[in-house]
Parts: sequence; C-alpha cells; structure tokens
Amino acid sequence: MGGPITDVPDAIDAALEVRARAGIPPEDPLPCVLRLAEEELGVHVVVAKDLPPGTSGFYLPRPDARPLVAVNGAHHVVRQRFTVAHEVGHHVLRHGAAPRVVRAPVPIGPATLDPGSSGATSSVPTPVPGTPAATRPADTAAAGGTAEVLVPYRPPRSTDPRERAANAFAAELLCPAAGARAAAVAHAAQPGVVDFDLVVRISAVFGLSAASVLARLETAEVLTDPLPRAALQERVVRSEHVPRYGELGLGVLEDELEAIRRAGVLPRLPEGVDGDLLLTVTAPSSPTIAVDPTVRRLRELLGLPA
Repeated sequence: MGGPITDVPDAIDAALEVRARAGIPPEDPLPCVLRLAEEELGVHVVVAKDLPPGTSGFYLPRPDARPLVAVNGAHHVVRQRFTVAHEVGHHVLRHGAAPRVVRAPVPIGPATLDPGSSGATSSVPTPVPGTPAATRPADTAAAGGTAEVLVPYRPPRSTDPRERAANAFAAELLCPAAGARAAAVAHAAQPGVVDFDLVVRISAVFGLSAASVLARLETAEVLTDPLPRAALQERVVRSEHVPRYGELGLGVLEDELEAIRRAGVLPRLPEGVDGDLLLTVTAPSSPTIAVDPTVRRLRELLGLPA
C-alpha cells in the first residue's frame, strides 16, 4: 500500500484519481463529498452535534471496521465540506488518525452568521453561499430578527506536511484547478476579467466560501495580479458577497450536508454506526466502551483527557 503521501503534487494527483474513479470530470462540481466518502471510499461520516470547541473534525482509522470521519455540525456547510474533504484526504493519503483543530483563529474582518443554519454557532464560521433570500441576515434583520457578527473562517496554514497535503487534496477534490479555470471562463461577464460577481458565482456553483474561491483562482493561475486579488479579498472581508448571492438569484449546492443542515437534526450517524465510538472520543466522562490506543491518542490530539 505504501507509506503516507505528504508531497502536495502527489496529493493533488490522488484527489483527481478519486474523482476519476467516481466518474466526476475535473471541470464539474463535486455533487456530494459526504456520499463520495461513504459510497466510493468506504468511510463513515458523522455530522456531530458536540465536538470540543475549536475542532472542525477528525479522521479515525479502525482496524476492524470502516474508518470514521466526524465533522462539526455547528459549522457552516461550506466549512463542513472542506473539513470532510480534508479528513478524507488523511484517509486516502494514509496519514493515520488526525484531528482538524482551530485553536486561535485570527480575525480578518466581520462576517454574519447565517440564521438559516442548524441553530448552533461556531467561533469561526464561514458565511454560507447561496442561502435562500428569505433566510439571509439582511432580510432577517429587516424583519426584526437578529444576526450575530463573527469572524470568517480561513483554513489555517500548517507546517505539518500531512496537513498541507490534506488541504491540497481537499481543494482539488472540491474544485480542481481545471474546474476553476473552466468556471472562470463560463461565468465571466467579460472574457478574462475576474470580478466580484464571478467569485460569488463560482462560490455558489462549487459550494465553497468566497475566500476559498479566491485562493483557488490564485493557485489555478486565473487570478495572478496581487492588486485585484487584494481588492476582491477586502470585499469578502467586508462580507459584501453575503447579500450578493440572493441578488444574483444563486442557490446552494444541494448535497447531503445541506440537507442535514435544513433538517436541523444532529448528530447524523451513518447506517451501522451507533453513538458509542463518537462518545468514546468526545465525552471521556461517559460510561462507554473501553478506549483503545488509537482513540486515546486522538483524545490527546483534541485536547481531551486521555
């Protein structure tokens, strides 16, 4: 089977190979990262209700059962998609057990929490693209509702080669560079011009945050001039994209994670998975099954008592 893959170009190739095996062209959006994980890769995905604060998710290989990915259901769907793709990357790249933890996010500007989410809040959420106009923060406020102001999520930079490889895998799985280039042509108002509406449209098509789209366009060498890049980033920081989805009539990516958000029922457990293992990892005070060394190590990485 080989050792762990930590080289970024190899991680990108691995993501494209997963897409190819699933019959998904690199120019197309990934229909559902959760279904891909479960149906194509044999990885159980739990959308968890209670994970330690600051934890986006984790990957847990199990010797006698299907490996498990858990994602924090309190986070916005765009962030959940990236987390699932990242943790699946640890599985495909043979990295072993790994949490995805954000301990001290750096504020980069205000963002508005989507009141149409499951009702839980996160310390570092990403605005959900394409939320129906009736549930947008601006419309809620106009109707007398309230919206909480929080900082947007930006995937942390890591010096760990496994984390960098998993991030590269996730980006290529969700929106391959070829897909970003094709979308930039298909959705551009003017040929060769990357304007703010183009960023918003690509965000909605691929189910990514606007900030992730900017990063993707940069790495795909579509947006190479740092000055327009900085100007677009500043508009994202000011959350100007949030009302723009509704103004452009854009919808969300209709995948399983979005369906779970709308249902508002957590945790989501895949068939054949009861709550024991998840409780063993996240609630050490619970009288659950004995803790094996892998779970004990994962608790340590999550900052929980071992």
